[in-house]
Amino acid sequence: MNIQTTRNNQQALVTIKGDIDESGAEEIKRVFREIGASAAQEVTLDFAGVSHIGSSGIGKLLVFYKDLAIRGGRLSLIHVPPSIALLMREMKLDTLFGISETK
Repeated sequence: MNIQTTRNNQQALVTIKGDIDESGAEEIKRVFREIGASAAQEVTLDFAGVSHIGSSGIGKLLVFYKDLAIRGGRLSLIHVPPSIALLMREMKLDTLFGISETK
């Protein structure tokens, strides 16, 4: 898995490439901690390179969303593959943060 983070003031863009399985979820957790320490208020996750997200990855995503929301921040996902976007909509995650699906 490859994760790149670009910060600009209080904004952060996280580009993820690879499957978010159990080991990938731990990598994402580390990145989320770094972003939390940087006090970013708007975080965008680019899922263009993600083909699978497991339950542990979704769990880490929810914990990060909660921590960000407590600080008044916002989370959005862009370039989400249709199968992952469908899963997230079925789980009602689109009511918590923005999900922009790839066409």
